[in-house]
Amino acid sequence: MPNPDYKKEPEAKKQTPAEQKGPSKKETKKIAPSDKKVQDYHEQKIVVKNEISKNPVWEKINSLMMVDVGDSIWSQKKEACVCKEYDLIWGNKVTCEFRKKVIEICKDLWKDNYLEMANNLMAVFYWETGGTFKPDVPNRSKSGATGLIQFIPERADEYFGKHTIEIVPNYFDSKEKDLHNLPRVTQFAKMSALEQLDYVKKYFEPQKNKKIKFVDFYLQVLFPVSSGKDEHVVFADKESKLDLPSENKKIKEKRIAKYSKNDGFDLNKDGKIYKSDIEKKVEIYRTKGLAYKSILECKKIKESNMIFSGDCTIGDVVDGFIVNDKIVKNKIDSCNKSSMSEQVKIIVLHRTAGGKASGTLNWMESQGYGAHFVNDYDGTIYQAIGLDKKASHMGVNRKKSTLENGWGNGNSIGIETCGLSLDKDGISTLISKKTHDHWEPVTDKQAQSIACLLKFLLNYFNLSVEDIKIHEDLCLKTELEGKLVYDAMLPYLE
Repeated sequence: MPNPDYKKEPEAKKQTPAEQKGPSKKETKKIAPSDKKVQDYHEQKIVVKNEISKNPVWEKINSLMMVDVGDSIWSQKKEACVCKEYDLIWGNKVTCEFRKKVIEICKDLWKDNYLEMANNLMAVFYWETGGTFKPDVPNRSKSGATGLIQFIPERADEYFGKHTIEIVPNYFDSKEKDLHNLPRVTQFAKMSALEQLDYVKKYFEPQKNKKIKFVDFYLQVLFPVSSGKDEHVVFADKESKLDLPSENKKIKEKRIAKYSKNDGFDLNKDGKIYKSDIEKKVEIYRTKGLAYKSILECKKIKESNMIFSGDCTIGDVVDGFIVNDKIVKNKIDSCNKSSMSEQVKIIVLHRTAGGKASGTLNWMESQGYGAHFVNDYDGTIYQAIGLDKKASHMGVNRKKSTLENGWGNGNSIGIETCGLSLDKDGISTLISKKTHDHWEPVTDKQAQSIACLLKFLLNYFNLSVEDIKIHEDLCLKTELEGKLVYDAMLPYLE
């Protein structure tokens, strides 16, 4: 709107900020002339009502004229920071979405004291996951329990009608053999943390609107039959030390069987674990969690399982080795002696049938042969052989179609993905020496990293998706060896 008090002044030498920005939208659309220096606009679609209202506060001559357009950029309020809205213990160990969902669950189950119960839940998660807050963490005592509240196999039977046990070679990356080959429930291990929280809620629904002490809340996870009872011996190393004589024999047997898996609660090492012993031990995790409440930045953090960002095709190849932030060079001299005999035609997907990548790489070094790449459980990819070198990964029992197409070690790139060959009991065939029954599942991180590597290789060698082959289609190999890898990575490749 033109200002009646405006007087034209001599042309200034310096451009105004508006002139530096260029023509406005109004000027571009020829709605307003460009020579009126007192004109400025904010464009927004508004609803015009057929009524007139005056607000004397706004009628200030020669000041910024304000027009009430409702929900404009000037009147929009900043949303409350969900991360900082609730000071949950251990809060900065998880995502904003995780914190928010914990609050939502507790508001629904315990509306009168939801914040207290949310903190109790966070303390339980910390204790049960060993501080990782991961949905796939296995039980250290080899019970098969898995995840945020260590769901037992029988719980999967209840929720899904079945359970599958998988063996994790070295989840904690520990040198202690007792922590190797830990069993866990596949159905729970495959979930994201947010997905698993739905089952945490389902588990605690029978306790809805009940006011229970923290120790009883925790016992709902550890040993529910003891929750709500007065002081008593929860676990003992022999029946004579139990102090609930009227209890049935089956429960007594469970109390004895579980002692060895929970003997860390036995504070005075007398073979008896009282309810108060458990209370003292777990209470510290509510106190310690106070130091991890603060959220330094208020920003929306999307829970994501993506381990790679950016363009997977970016990178150089120096002396046959990929140089980027996604591949770890682990050159094995004994495997880099023979040059590729012809142009690369195919890329072959394999499984190691062994444990972690370090074991496969050590084996390759001692034997002098293997595949170009090894994909570890956490998605880390190691390149052991140059792209210009021939690797020995396809084997000698090639099928007729493989021979007819002329595919072999001299014109192919091999990728090994870590994964155990398991017997019918879910034990590594390397340990049990029994017949192969099924493969260890491909992890999501492995699938992502394979897809990212394939994007680079397909681009580098000018190949297509049809040139990605699976080992068992080319040679006489174990069924589903490469197929499971292919199927897992394909959604990330497309």
